Amino acid sequence: LDDDEEPQKQAALGKKGLGILRKNFCRTCAAQQQSAKNDASSQNDARSIKRVLVVIDVQDGYDSEFIASLPADVGGSLGFIQDEHAVKASYELGSRALITAYEPGSEPKISYNKGWNKGLPGEAMDTVAARAVTEIQSGEYELIVFTTDYLERSGAEELGVFPLDKTPWSDPTKPVALVGYDKYLTIAAGCPGVDISRRIREKLPDVTSANGKEGTANGTPALYLRKQVDDAFDEDREASQRTGGAAW
Repeated sequence: LDDDEEPQKQAALGKKGLGILRKNFCRTCAAQQQSAKNDASSQNDARSIKRVLVVIDVQDGYDSEFIASLPADVGGSLGFIQDEHAVKASYELGSRALITAYEPGSEPKISYNKGWNKGLPGEAMDTVAARAVTEIQSGEYELIVFTTDYLERSGAEELGVFPLDKTPWSDPTKPVALVGYDKYLTIAAGCPGVDISRRIREKLPDVTSANGKEGTANGTPALYLRKQVDDAFDEDREASQRTGGAAW
């Protein structure tokens, strides 16, 4: 984890990649913060600097120990995703056009286990949560921002894709099953993994995303940013049925 110069680690993607690169990221941020402090000090303007801590997607739904602790009949739990589930219909990967609607009793069965949806190791989650708690308790920040992934439920426009055969993913006619997020993830709306990690909440009782967009973290003003996807930070907007025709 300390060797951030390895090409394969630099090229790592997604949350796993963020985990691998987190030490280099923290070092870089620390250097930038110190540089900003020095610049402000030299200009006798240090008081204009506002320090904001951003805690990104440290939530129960990415914690393997939390996922494993849920009953096997709960969507997204370890027991549920490892079980076999009947597929009611198959669709083309590219167009989402219906291929086959299976008769009862003839349905193929699939597991909802994608590997990554089993969560990150508890030890890694504990390390990240402990660092967040330490930073929050330091009192050095004027604002704490928590981001959380929050996905729409089954029946919305977004559905997870599961392969039904070995047709290459490059083929747009590849048959796939479409599965609601709430069946294989616990970060879907109304599911048990949407809140800030219990590892943080146990240490800081006022921390929770359940009470809306504003709150506190150890007494410091906090903002809770709930996002549908990771590109929610860009400038693109969507106008569709699910946004009521408004551009969001």
